[in-house]
Amino acid sequence: MTEIDQLLVEVKEKRKVVMAEYEERMAELLKDPTALFKGAYGESIQALAAKEGLGKTYGQPRRLSQERMRAEQTKCE
Repeated sequence: MTEIDQLLVEVKEKRKVVMAEYEERMAELLKDPTALFKGAYGESIQALAAKEGLGKTYGQPRRLSQERMRAEQTKCE
């Protein structure tokens, strides 16, 4: 019977630790629930801009290279 009581106490302690971790996570989420979303959103916007050559950072080099290509094609025609 004491073995069962010891197992129960151990399980209770493990559950207390897990619950404390969950409470900490919930407290962080309550502070700013959109922080994780905003971070992922910003990264995806940057990846899309780099992939498609959009925006101020990636768009200008793309436009310049397109302009040069068009100018060279016009000269060849």
